[in-house]
Amino acid sequence: MSYAGGRRANRTRLAGTGTTPSRPLFIEHDLRADKNRVGPHDQHTRDEVLALLPASPLWPTRKYRRCLDPGIRILDYTGRILDWLETHPGDGWQARWHTADADRDKEVVHA
Repeated sequence: MSYAGGRRANRTRLAGTGTTPSRPLFIEHDLRADKNRVGPHDQHTRDEVLALLPASPLWPTRKYRRCLDPGIRILDYTGRILDWLETHPGDGWQARWHTADADRDKEVVHA
């Protein structure tokens, strides 16, 4: 077995015992309730949305070995999602999300 830097890769250390139970990525609710709910950034451009992300309190501040910055990955993947949403018709990001049927099969996806 190979260890990087004397530590096992992908090892999770938790207070207490046992593993963390998997959690669904989505909270189960009636999607019709969200149909007309639109956030304050719905009409922003792709670049404006991406510029907002680093201001999030959830934005990663840690840099990894070899200068890997998880924020760059997040911006890249979010940009890909926004590019995909731009291929769908709609007035704003929420409408494009619905047009793309992006919530389809959400109940079978778990973390």
